[in-house]
Amino acid sequence: MSLIKRRKHIILWAIPLLLSSCATLMNPPVQKVHVRTDANVKVVSVTTADSTDSITKKSSTRQDTWLVKRGKSPLLITVQLDTATKTIKLNPVSSPAYWLNIYFNYGIGMLVDKNNPRRYGYPANSYIGVKDSAITARRLEDIKKGTVDFSFSLTLMNHFNLRSIHGRHCGAGVLGVGTGIDYYYRDNTWLSIGFGAATDRGAEYIGKGYHEAAGSLYASLRNNHSIGRFDLGYGLSFLQLQWRNVTYGDTLNMDQSLKNRVLGLSLAANYKLGKNFRLGILYQPGILNIGSKPGWDYQHHLSFGFLWKWKVAGRKQL
Repeated sequence: MSLIKRRKHIILWAIPLLLSSCATLMNPPVQKVHVRTDANVKVVSVTTADSTDSITKKSSTRQDTWLVKRGKSPLLITVQLDTATKTIKLNPVSSPAYWLNIYFNYGIGMLVDKNNPRRYGYPANSYIGVKDSAITARRLEDIKKGTVDFSFSLTLMNHFNLRSIHGRHCGAGVLGVGTGIDYYYRDNTWLSIGFGAATDRGAEYIGKGYHEAAGSLYASLRNNHSIGRFDLGYGLSFLQLQWRNVTYGDTLNMDQSLKNRVLGLSLAANYKLGKNFRLGILYQPGILNIGSKPGWDYQHHLSFGFLWKWKVAGRKQL
């Protein structure tokens, strides 16, 4: 095949890829919308401002699932409490598929999707309840007093700043896990006890030499608050931060280590991606050394990753 023909084939393949739009290809014309309510609140209808084509797909005691057409018009949810009715408006937003055009076709697909109803999406989950005698709508239901949750975290990134034999060591890695128990002593407010381990050491090294590594074992006690889609926590931590000089390969053994046991703070911030799934940051600065000098010395363990929570006791929620 000649060079000119090859170029023509490349152009013919490239044009439809550049002009394709992610929202048009990936988003169906309708989407599911789940509406949960308090026991005394009833959903009467779910429609868009310019249509009455919404269809009830599935119902349970406190949850309805509706199929609604995508579009830029607000979604209108009419609910009834005793004899009073109220209409709640949910505004659409550009769907993740629309923004994927930036990655797949350098944003050209956004021009195709600009006026396409499939560009938009409504909140997939909404909770409607009564608070202070008023009907309110929010994305997630309050977690009630008396609930007990179990949590598991998986780290995507760790960062350490700690003392070593040679001075300060800063290192980063991807390995870390944690577990915890949460007790809600008030609605959306809880105490958490957590335990975990992390390291900045990755794959095995080839050849010979030595490598500096850092690791952490920790326990924490935090008070936490749920504010919208964010969980914020603050409290105390006990950390064992260990620096190691690890020898690898057939060479002179230069293994060294130093353990730092420190008391400090435990600060956490998580963003709720769903009922049980969160993305968050855990920052644990150590301030006071235990059993070594200097007594006051800043060190830290910082991690970023995923968090899963499961209810193990408490009032039943959808």
